[in-house]
Amino acid sequence: MMKASSLLLLTLILASCKSQDSEDKNAAEVEELGFQTKSWALPRGSSFMSGSIPDKVITSPRIAWSFDAGAPISGDAGVFENQVYFGTDDGVFFAVDFETGEETWRFETGDVIESEPAITSERVFFGANDGQFYALDRKTGEEQWRRQFDDKVSAGANLARSPIDGEPWVLVAGNDGMLRCLKAADGSDVWTYQTDNLINGSPAMLDDRRIIFGGCDAFLHIVNLENGESIEQYETNAYIPCSVAVYDGIGYSAGFRSGRPRSALDLFRPSVSFL
Repeated sequence: MMKASSLLLLTLILASCKSQDSEDKNAAEVEELGFQTKSWALPRGSSFMSGSIPDKVITSPRIAWSFDAGAPISGDAGVFENQVYFGTDDGVFFAVDFETGEETWRFETGDVIESEPAITSERVFFGANDGQFYALDRKTGEEQWRRQFDDKVSAGANLARSPIDGEPWVLVAGNDGMLRCLKAADGSDVWTYQTDNLINGSPAMLDDRRIIFGGCDAFLHIVNLENGESIEQYETNAYIPCSVAVYDGIGYSAGFRSGRPRSALDLFRPSVSFL
C-alpha cells in the first residue's frame, strides 16, 4: 500500500480563480448553489464507501490554510461540524478548525495512526498500528473507551445501527483477519467474524442489513449485520487490499494477483436478498 511522504502539512482545498473579481464570483456561485461539501464523517464519505458527493468539480483549487502536524500523515482526514480530524505517524490524533486551520485539541497514542476516523456527533473512532482502537469525545478529545486487538487496525471503521432496536454500532476490521461489531457507547462486542487472512480495507454496507468487505484471503464476504453470520462468499483469486465501493446494491472491488494489480474491477451483485 502507498505510504505517506515526509510532507508535514495538512491542506484544505477550496475554489479559486486567477483574479479577485472572478474569485468573488466563484465563491458566490458556490454559496448560492450549495455545492461545497463540508462533511466527510466516514471513510470514503459514507457507509457505502462510494467516495462520491453531489458537488460540481472544482477546476481551480487553492490552498486555504496549512497545518504543521509535526509528522507524516498516512491516513485520510475526516470532517464533521466545522472540525477536521486526522492522525499522524507519530501517533498523535488532531482536531483542527475547518475554517481557520487552528488546533482544537490533540490526543497522543502509542503508535502510527493510518486509519481514517469515523465520526458521530458524540465520538470519533480510529485505530492505531499497535492494535489499539479508540473512542474519543468529539468535542474535547477525552478518551471514552479503548480496545486492544491482536494486530494493527489500519482501516477506517464504519458506523451502523442495529436492525432490531437502532442502537449505534461500530464496524472494525483488522490485520488479525477479524471483523468486529462493537457497541458505540462502551466498545463491548456485539459479534465477531473471523477470516483466514488480514483485512486492509474498511467494511462497507450493501444496505441497512448486510456488510461487504474483502481481504487477503482473496474472498469477498457478505455478512449479516444483525448477528455477524456469513451470508455469501465470492472467491476472486486475488487478494483484496482495499475497501469495496457500493453503488445501487452492487459492490465494486479491485485486487492484486501475483503481486500485480488486476486490470479490471470485480462487480459483485449479491445473490441473496432479505425479504
